[in-house]
Amino acid sequence: MASPTGKSAVDLQEMQDLLHALEMRIGKIEEHLEIEEGLDSESGSIRQYRKEADAADAEEEDGIEFKIGQFGLAWLGSIVILIGIAFSMTYTYSKGYSVLPSLLGYLAAAGFWLVAHRWRESLPHLSKMLKLVSFLLLYYTSLRLHYFAEVPLIGSKLISTLLIVAVIIVQIYFAMREQSELLTGFALLTGFTTALFIDSTHITLPFIVTCSGISVILFMQRSWARQMIATLVLAYAGLLLWLLNNPLMGHPLQAVSSHQYNFVYLFAIAALYSLPTIRTYKTAHLSSTVVALTLLNGGGFSVLGLIEVVAFFQNNFVWVSLAVALFFLGFSMLQWQRTHRQFEPAFYACFGFMALTIAVFGYTKIPFAYFWLSLQSLLVVSMALWYRSKIIVVVNTFIYASILLAYLVTSPSVDMVNLSLALTALASARVMNWKKERLTLRTEMLRNIYLVSAFFVVLYGLHRAVPQEYVTVSWTLAAIVYFALSLLLSSIKYRYMAILTIIAAVIYLFVVDLARLEAGYRVIAFISLGLILLAVSLFYTKFRHRLKRRQLK
Repeated sequence: MASPTGKSAVDLQEMQDLLHALEMRIGKIEEHLEIEEGLDSESGSIRQYRKEADAADAEEEDGIEFKIGQFGLAWLGSIVILIGIAFSMTYTYSKGYSVLPSLLGYLAAAGFWLVAHRWRESLPHLSKMLKLVSFLLLYYTSLRLHYFAEVPLIGSKLISTLLIVAVIIVQIYFAMREQSELLTGFALLTGFTTALFIDSTHITLPFIVTCSGISVILFMQRSWARQMIATLVLAYAGLLLWLLNNPLMGHPLQAVSSHQYNFVYLFAIAALYSLPTIRTYKTAHLSSTVVALTLLNGGGFSVLGLIEVVAFFQNNFVWVSLAVALFFLGFSMLQWQRTHRQFEPAFYACFGFMALTIAVFGYTKIPFAYFWLSLQSLLVVSMALWYRSKIIVVVNTFIYASILLAYLVTSPSVDMVNLSLALTALASARVMNWKKERLTLRTEMLRNIYLVSAFFVVLYGLHRAVPQEYVTVSWTLAAIVYFALSLLLSSIKYRYMAILTIIAAVIYLFVVDLARLEAGYRVIAFISLGLILLAVSLFYTKFRHRLKRRQLK
């Protein structure tokens, strides 16, 4: 019979043999699956995860280096190659070869395009850079066939222009096939450049309008925002260069001799870049792009419009200003009806009303222009109610205050103007209080500005309108009207205006009337004012508790 010790030794040996066999089998499985040794307690997925994490950390540490190496050097290399090929074309041309430079340029463009097409999947960024180089070489080579040469290879400007236009169309076609906003933007850039090289008003400006239209369509169809913003700047820059006599073509830097109806193209460009503002957008990025587009379009149009008025329309700027006002107000109403956004319709409306203000000043002259401007203020408040726009209300308040200040400082008193300014202020304040929820007004400051303005305008207007001996009496009657309005409208602010008007009447009575009025008029003024003061005191004494209980605004 075997001893327990011998049996344990045999069992241990069998277990070791079993583990050895199992280890050999696992090794064969690892060898077959090409799994590295030493997994021990770690699974392959954990090891792979750690490798990826280490690689990500290394990439983050070397991010600037790789960005410079991958993207920065690609741009720099492309620029260097372009300059080198351009120099080689110029050098070949200087040696008396007229055809060889163009042949070299076209071959280089084709070569870069083929290489870029081959690398489109393996090296996408470098492929895009080489395609851009190919586009530029193709355009530059075609441009040199007529321009930048003492003896052009193609003498006809018309044929050369048609060839360049064909090149631009080809570029836009391939850029659209590549779904590349960068290449499309570059193709449109060559279009704007070509327009200036053509140097003929009714070809240059329609060319700019056409490129602008293509850019707007691409934004509305493919949401390519950057190219549209870039072309907007290029469009207004092109119009500005034309107004400055196109110095790019060697002309002296000065204003063009005649307008040649270029304002038609200015309105066309402004209208094209206004089209995206009448659509709704689901993403915040596109909405912010439209806001930037609105600011740039309005600013560019205003600057160029001002230059044109100064240069060509100083004597009949009224009709230009009126056309600008109708343009902006029309688009403003269209924007509100289509989108119900707040900023763009309000911004265009403000531009339109500013242009309308200029037209009113030019048409009616000072001081009667202030009468129409006060009525315009009511129109602005009405549009603000329609748009539910606090922006328009704020701008209109500033404009009204500026008009009032300008009138008081620069113009003689006109009763009709005084009355219109006072009624406008009171009506605007009342409308703002009536529809403050619709206008989302959170403060009474704007309304108070109108009421304070009305208070002083009424005093000033009555002082100028009635004979001197009746000023105190007229101010007293104005105070009675304010009290009546306070009761009718349940507004404590009109009571404040009434009290302040009575105080002003008392001060005027003792400071001015005592020294200047005859005895009879003096008696009338004192008795009238005294009776009114007693009546007001009696009113407050008798109805004090009722007034406190009422919910006054």
